[in-house]
Amino acid sequence: MHSKQQRDLKFWFRSSVSLVALMLSCQLVQAQDATPIPDVSVNAPAAQPADGSVAAGYRVGNITTLGPFSGMKLQDTPYSITVLSNEFLENTQSFATPGAFAEKLPSVQFNYSDQRTVTGVSSFRGISFGTNQQLVDGLPVSTTSSVLFLEPYDRIEVMSGLSGFMYGIGSSAGMFNYVLKRPTPQPFTQLTVGTPNGPNAYAHADISGATKDGALAYRFNVVGQGGDTGVDDQRLRKALISSAIDLHLSDRALVQFDASYSDFYQNELPPTWATQPATVRFPAPPDSNRDWGQPWTFADVRTAMAGTKVTLNLSDNFTSRSSLRFVDTKYDSTYINNFVQADGTYTQRVNTVRNYDRSQLSGYQFFDATFDTFSIAHKLTFGFSGTEYQENNARDYLKRVTLPYFFSLAAPQQVPNPNLVAGTLSTYTPIQTFSKNWTIGDQIDFNQHWSAIAGVTYSSIDDNTYDITGAPVSHYNAGAPTPTISLIFKPTSWLTTYASYVQALQEGTVVSGPEFTNNGTVLPPYLRNQYEVGIKATLGNTLVTLAAFEIDSALQYSVNNVDGTSTFRQDGRQRNRGIETTVTGEVVPGVRVLGGFTLLDAKVTKNDSTPEYVGKQVQGVANQLVKVTAEYDLPFISRLTLTGGAYYTSDFYADQLNTDKLSGRVTFDAGFRYATAVEGHPLTFRFNVSNLTDERYWLGPSTLGDARRYTASAQATF
Repeated sequence: MHSKQQRDLKFWFRSSVSLVALMLSCQLVQAQDATPIPDVSVNAPAAQPADGSVAAGYRVGNITTLGPFSGMKLQDTPYSITVLSNEFLENTQSFATPGAFAEKLPSVQFNYSDQRTVTGVSSFRGISFGTNQQLVDGLPVSTTSSVLFLEPYDRIEVMSGLSGFMYGIGSSAGMFNYVLKRPTPQPFTQLTVGTPNGPNAYAHADISGATKDGALAYRFNVVGQGGDTGVDDQRLRKALISSAIDLHLSDRALVQFDASYSDFYQNELPPTWATQPATVRFPAPPDSNRDWGQPWTFADVRTAMAGTKVTLNLSDNFTSRSSLRFVDTKYDSTYINNFVQADGTYTQRVNTVRNYDRSQLSGYQFFDATFDTFSIAHKLTFGFSGTEYQENNARDYLKRVTLPYFFSLAAPQQVPNPNLVAGTLSTYTPIQTFSKNWTIGDQIDFNQHWSAIAGVTYSSIDDNTYDITGAPVSHYNAGAPTPTISLIFKPTSWLTTYASYVQALQEGTVVSGPEFTNNGTVLPPYLRNQYEVGIKATLGNTLVTLAAFEIDSALQYSVNNVDGTSTFRQDGRQRNRGIETTVTGEVVPGVRVLGGFTLLDAKVTKNDSTPEYVGKQVQGVANQLVKVTAEYDLPFISRLTLTGGAYYTSDFYADQLNTDKLSGRVTFDAGFRYATAVEGHPLTFRFNVSNLTDERYWLGPSTLGDARRYTASAQATF
């Protein structure tokens, strides 16, 4: 064991002992204090268990938004949706690595570490995650680097499957909707301190309040973090400030604002991995605690975001909902690509990015009208949503060079920084995209047993790319209607069955990066089709869902060329069939679970340029996912809860020809939570170990999985 690991283990041993000692002292204070400990929820009144709370088994009754629809009951939605509540995210300490919550989702394959300052890129139902599948309050944000902090969000609503009707262009086979925290009826201050994923310091303040008449309410979240991580000589620095303001103009008019700014800096950025040539097989995964990049690599991501939402109840039967959101992400980085050679060595390519800026303005205007036709009830929603995305980069924003060394996989080797200079020239706009969606949909209740959802969105996309002189490189403007229809049968109040068809117009990839031989090309848009049948049942305090689906889609993939370049292609079709199930709730008293499995058959069904791909498993896609996150209230130690999880991902292929199979993985989490109070103020201690057995594995075809990590925190509410 090298000295860095020894120091970390000593640090965590001392931290654990201190945490246990503090817990015991709090227990003594509690025993001496005759004042009963109140149950406190900062998110809802105590009369009913708050949505997504521990008392509710982390179950959520309603979802905030489903594209044009709002306020639907989760059990009655004819789509596969999982909601991760704020309490679940806190109790699993998901703030430590803000993309790793995806590892806990049974329907999501987590395959790209957020150690590279992006929220973990994942695939839904075997189809890769795209940039516009990350939403804040129902509106897309520009990149997977735009949501690197979970603290401002009250929940994450995760939809598996096509959502073209709901969200228009750019939504692939699933989405993450981050729902902002809003001011609460009762004022409170919540302070959290801890050491996430290494011997570093973390602090978070969550403050909510209002004027005496309640007309103006506010909520602020402030985060600071800095210090070492579990990787050799790696350090990070994080800062966030966010605000949410609710202005109640009247009983029928609510205006909401939010704004945030964040800065995420990390040095010694983990590299990506590939083989060169592509026929070389991947090696056994090396130790991800070692620096396989270089110590002078880094990433600095600064994100500014602002939004507004206006809700007007114009009458008892007619509502107007409108929203705007702007996000701007600036990115500076020096990062490494490792290329494994046939002789077992690897080379390194250095990439220096400066003055790389991405911005997006999104908005919608929807109207809801409720009415009856004879005995049939309708909630008709119609309106418009749209997005403008563009990049504004320095003309020399990226410089790269291959280092003149061959490195051994036996141990990392540090070499001098080539000090590439980039970002000195004036800026230009290489990419500009406009998407528009006109939507009409109807939620129809025939009677207490039968209902339906029917609607259509006409989506159009206008994509443009330019060279550094401003001259057009490629352009397309296309549009198509994307319908959805669902039939819902509810034989009893606790059981819902459904059948759905969804079509989505998918934006073709904008090929970006000088490593691509077709850099600047805009691939054509294409249609995806999905059929799904499912069952949702509330059994006691548990929601159980089961869905079977088939998705037909165009096949897009990157081909590694022998000269180290790549070519991005859209050629052929893929067909993904599968079954997924989730269980959320308190399965027996004191035992809460969020888990399930996905069984998937993702095959290439057509490829004209490379017919030998036909019949192969889609590159990078695992056929089996089984995941369980659970906790148990110990009956013999009051207020102590054991926490943990088990996460299985089966084997997958690193290449299209299925010649290089990468081993699957089973990882475990373990920890505890202790809830007490000091002088009537709730106090919670949490400790968690992720990847308990310190497994080494390939997270995806280009990324190493994280090694064992420790996270400890203490949280007080006033």
